Amino acid sequence: MRSKWRVVACATVTLGLLAGACGGSDSDSSSPEEGTTDTREATTGGSATIVQPVDAQSLDPNAVINSPSQGSTPLQALYDSLYTVDQETGDFQPRIATAFERSEDCLTWTMTLRDDVTFTDGTAYDAEAVLAEWTRSKENIRSSGYSPLTYFVDTMAAVDPTTFQVNLKLPHCYFHEVAPWANLVWIPSPTAVAAEGDNYTNAPVGAGPFMLESRTPGSETTLTRNPDYWQEGLPKLDTLEITTVPDPQQASDTLTTGGADASVSVQDLYAQQAEDAGATLVDTNQIGGSNLLINSKRPPFDDIRAREAIYLAIDMEQINQTVAGGTAEVPTSLFPEGTPFFNPDVQFPGPDPVEAQRLLDELAAEGTPVAFTIVNAGGDSNTQSIAIQTQLSAYDNLEVEVAQIDGASYGTTLYGGEFDVAIYGVGGQTPDPVIQSMNTGWAIPIASMDSAEVDALLAQEREATTFEDRKAALDELTQAIADLYRFKWRNVNHAWAAMNPDVAGLVNYGQGTSLLENFGRVG
Repeated sequence: MRSKWRVVACATVTLGLLAGACGGSDSDSSSPEEGTTDTREATTGGSATIVQPVDAQSLDPNAVINSPSQGSTPLQALYDSLYTVDQETGDFQPRIATAFERSEDCLTWTMTLRDDVTFTDGTAYDAEAVLAEWTRSKENIRSSGYSPLTYFVDTMAAVDPTTFQVNLKLPHCYFHEVAPWANLVWIPSPTAVAAEGDNYTNAPVGAGPFMLESRTPGSETTLTRNPDYWQEGLPKLDTLEITTVPDPQQASDTLTTGGADASVSVQDLYAQQAEDAGATLVDTNQIGGSNLLINSKRPPFDDIRAREAIYLAIDMEQINQTVAGGTAEVPTSLFPEGTPFFNPDVQFPGPDPVEAQRLLDELAAEGTPVAFTIVNAGGDSNTQSIAIQTQLSAYDNLEVEVAQIDGASYGTTLYGGEFDVAIYGVGGQTPDPVIQSMNTGWAIPIASMDSAEVDALLAQEREATTFEDRKAALDELTQAIADLYRFKWRNVNHAWAAMNPDVAGLVNYGQGTSLLENFGRVG
């Protein structure tokens, strides 16, 4: 087998359903415990520093994925959230929006807003502001809200200052799960957006707990307390510093030596290091996880036998031991244990090297031996890709190459379908919109299954009006996805946040973004 790969600078991938983490892993035999609820309360005043792995490419919410691995922390500070969704129940949790209710046929959703919130420039935070931002997102293909809005939404309207209405093309009884996963909970001042134009990222205006004081892109962001924040007595801090440290070991060292008070988007190995040093961990128990996305739209994987062969050949538990010392959690189902939709009877198939070799030999005998390239954006993803390549070198009639490419090119590669196998990610607290991205006709069809069976099950899921019916549909969907061999799951995405003992108050939502208004110093 030939082995080829290119080593370039670590890059971060920015896609509607993918957040590529940079940095490698060291060997360790233990795993972090499940994040606990921190009951300590921070005092008012003072400053604190959060370290993040990636800085946001912009402070315009229309250009940033709502994930800490993509730099969401300063945007959460500036804009707050319209609402969140309960991780255990999926129920709407009010914030600036006090309700988001569906019609009986699940075709109309009506949002009610508080009437006492203003942006820091004095503009009213009303239904017109929400409409303006959701419209911008629907028109911007690089927005994480673009695909779900394009696929599901027919019309949107500001009925009155406190009422925002969304009319759907298709029934979706869980449409409220979309916004906290995407950038749609971050609403900027429409006045500032219109006035600043392309300069808006340098002069952002929100209604969040903090306001921008200064920023050095890619390095540091300093934010100060919003004195007119809508939650009385908050935020706790006078000043919030956010620093960017791409290398995960350096970020871990920064936290454990006191150079920062908290860290977000922490990988499993470094979460363990933080916990060992006395930090409190905050978990976001997400569905799906990081995976190998196998492209079924071109050879060799347009033949399901080739997909099945690779799926059965790779032993991810062995890769976990090799790359991460066993600290990662390899998914056994679309819904991990501890989430409401977990079903121990619906599991992904494990490795089967004998059957994998049989399929590879069969394809080679027909004149179509399997050869493919794994593409990735560097760091831990490249380390895992090379480990997989090494593991697969034990098989006959199989040729694997690894290509590491920069983030911008990576996005273009995946958007255009110009790949064999790619390091990818599917995650979030709730099933939607993550699983709905598997629909045929999804605006950015990277994860589309192109399967009538999957499409029907996705419709069944989003139209179910009871938990039991929805879970039954998701059980069938998990099995259907497994049978197509499009994803080979690598690890569960926990999106850990870690806090040193002298701070408290971080709470995660969505893809792991931390609510910041209650974050502050203890004692």
